[in-house]
Amino acid sequence: MTLIEQIDSLKTPAKGLLRNLYDAWSEAIEIPIDGKTKSAKQILHPKKTAAEIKKQEAEDREIEKELRLEAYCADTDAQREIKFHEDEERLYRNQLAFANLIGIEFDE
Repeated sequence: MTLIEQIDSLKTPAKGLLRNLYDAWSEAIEIPIDGKTKSAKQILHPKKTAAEIKKQEAEDREIEKELRLEAYCADTDAQREIKFHEDEERLYRNQLAFANLIGIEFDE
């Protein structure tokens, strides 16, 4: 199992940080090949497909959800007011979907 596969298999909030560290490291190391210089990332990890990108984004959203839930729990445990996360883009998309479902038509 490669290092990146091990990082991707993690189910902790640190996964994103480790992934960022790995990406920065692999972009910084340059390897000369046939008179051209390529980064370790270009050699080890060719461009991702759309499906792979979508999967990674879904995993990142799950990590964000877990972090928000932990923050909500910490606020509750400390008897503080919960500071809810507001996602303006998602709210807007949901409002558009709702408007379409109830038959409201408008120009964007």
